[in-house]
Amino acid sequence: MKRLSRLCALICVLLCARAAHAQATAITIAPHDVAIVTVDGAPGLSGRYPIEADGSLTLPLIGRVDAGGLTAEALADVLARRLDVFVKGPLVRVSIERPERVFIFGEVKKPGMYDLTAGMTVVELLVLAEYSGVSEVLIVRTKGARVPVLPEQTSPSDVIRVNLRTLEKDLDTGDLSRNLRLESGDTVFVPKVDPNTVHVTGEVRTPGSYSVPDGTTVRQALVLAGGVTEYGSLRRLRIVRVVNDELRRYSLDLDDAVQPGDTIVVPEAFSFFSPTFPLGIGESQGSQGFSFSSPAVPLGTGESSRRPRGTIRLGSVLTLTPSLALTRFGIDTNVFNSAGDRKVDFVAELTPQLQAAVGFPRVQFNWSGALVFAYFHKYKGERGASPSHSASATLAISRRMTLAVGHSIQTPKDRYTPELDARVRRHERQLGVGVKLGPWRRFHAELSGSDWEVTLPGDVTFLGVQLRPTLSERIRTVGTTAHVAVTPVSSLFVSAAAANHRFPLFSARDADSVGLNLGTSFKRRAFVEGQAQVGLLRYAPLDSTAPESTIVNAAGLLARTWPERAQLGVRGERSIGSSFRPEFPYAVVGGFGGWMELVLPRWFDVVGEAYHDQSDYRGFGAVAGADRPRSARERTVRYTSQLGVRIKGGGRVALEVSYLQRLGDRALDGWTRDYTGWRTNIVYDVSYRFFRIQRAKGSSIRGRNGITNY
Repeated sequence: MKRLSRLCALICVLLCARAAHAQATAITIAPHDVAIVTVDGAPGLSGRYPIEADGSLTLPLIGRVDAGGLTAEALADVLARRLDVFVKGPLVRVSIERPERVFIFGEVKKPGMYDLTAGMTVVELLVLAEYSGVSEVLIVRTKGARVPVLPEQTSPSDVIRVNLRTLEKDLDTGDLSRNLRLESGDTVFVPKVDPNTVHVTGEVRTPGSYSVPDGTTVRQALVLAGGVTEYGSLRRLRIVRVVNDELRRYSLDLDDAVQPGDTIVVPEAFSFFSPTFPLGIGESQGSQGFSFSSPAVPLGTGESSRRPRGTIRLGSVLTLTPSLALTRFGIDTNVFNSAGDRKVDFVAELTPQLQAAVGFPRVQFNWSGALVFAYFHKYKGERGASPSHSASATLAISRRMTLAVGHSIQTPKDRYTPELDARVRRHERQLGVGVKLGPWRRFHAELSGSDWEVTLPGDVTFLGVQLRPTLSERIRTVGTTAHVAVTPVSSLFVSAAAANHRFPLFSARDADSVGLNLGTSFKRRAFVEGQAQVGLLRYAPLDSTAPESTIVNAAGLLARTWPERAQLGVRGERSIGSSFRPEFPYAVVGGFGGWMELVLPRWFDVVGEAYHDQSDYRGFGAVAGADRPRSARERTVRYTSQLGVRIKGGGRVALEVSYLQRLGDRALDGWTRDYTGWRTNIVYDVSYRFFRIQRAKGSSIRGRNGITNY
């Protein structure tokens, strides 16, 4: 029995040793590692070789060898090939030793990298680096860090503040509980000694730390920081102050005095009206056939920046963000857009959502899942649940190459195109992959490809037309974009893309497209913010009876914001879209408009918007006769105004009044649906932690083609 137990123990030891060896050889070599090289028959070449900062090591006879990113086995193969010239058939073995180190920078006499010994504390490292008397040090703890990470290079949750005054008192009494033990990769930052320092952050021109005399006011500290930017708000200033070893936040007036160690936070100005719509930027655009990788620019600090604050951190790599949004709640005065017999119903829409992010030094994973519950009290056939999820991953292959891949699936039930008043259940799937190259000074490029597909059930009809054959579509796209930064706040980009459009159940609609665009973008701190592009789009149906089109393709959104005062903007788009009617293989769709927001004194604001869109349909020649037109046109005009009241904490409630007018071509006998009418809505956007009540889009609904529906 004893022999059997010894044998089992020996087997376990061998397996553990083998697993440890496999793990050691699988790690990739990084700067500051040590390569232990053994060359059989050549003891003079064997030894310990440090990996330099550039990822190389130097051996006798063969000189410098690039080792960064290689495994131990791969490096052994490289050394064997290089040594074969000097040693016949060399047998090379390599193992990697990764010493544990910590870093210290700032106001110390000996900054740099130190080996981490067992049980090393922050006080021991400070003594080794010969620090001067300071009241506080910052410890940046990021998992897997191989290089120093300063506090401003990471999130506040990764920064540990150590009060040395309190710690020194503890050491005098023999209490070592707060003498923090260091971990591998920690960076200790020792700030400059100044007992009268205040910190200014947020929307100021030169944020930082400033030495001030006693009695300095908030106003004077802001002047030292260059003043508040045009995006900052003086109405919601906050002071973060340490009281009895606890962080507390206070609201102060501009003429109140600051205290040493205070942090003045200048928040962004609050903008209430931030219209969102697809520009062909960063998302699939249906029959347009290509998209752009640059993200749409949010205006001011509107809807896109007011997100729930219920983020949950699990460890150092995983974050979860749950949310619950009530996006519709009230009376719909015209459920089916009927000009005559209007249908009124109580509607509500609840959307629980969960977002997850997993971050590693070179890899980032993101996932989002949502379920939209739509409730109609009277028209039960309009009820339903719409699940959706999306996942993406990015991999930093090197400093100038990043790979991204994403996949999304959703089954919405809403108005799919502007001309389609029915809420259509459909299944959408999209797969995308891209590579970002650069930057090289001011230039970087992107290559991308996508596969988008939508399918509809077979029993959905509208105005007597089966929608499954006409709207089920698959688009495959490849494209490239080159960006050049002209100034720190503006850039130019050129993009080209090609796509094929296939209708599995209506092959006569199959087409190919190719497009070339030139655009410019302006960051938030420019005189105007947003993005605009213009180019040519050629859409060529494969059916010889359908006309080809080469159009000027354009999209843009530009706005000028005066924080806490006003916002003025214009927007427009023109592209190719689909029609649910079988007579028309495609349509040239476009629209333009603008908006203005004026913030009244105290808690009120006024918003006005005007928008016009138009669809020009192109018909098949084979079916166009005396009773069917070769082309048709439909136009929609919308005027909207809002009177809003702001709520403390960043919310808003407003009364919205809209005038809508849709005019169809008289040649489209039998399916022209003119509509003119007024609508009144309550618009709201209130958040508390992970719960959000929102109806910020008013009566606007946007289809895949980028044209406003209602």
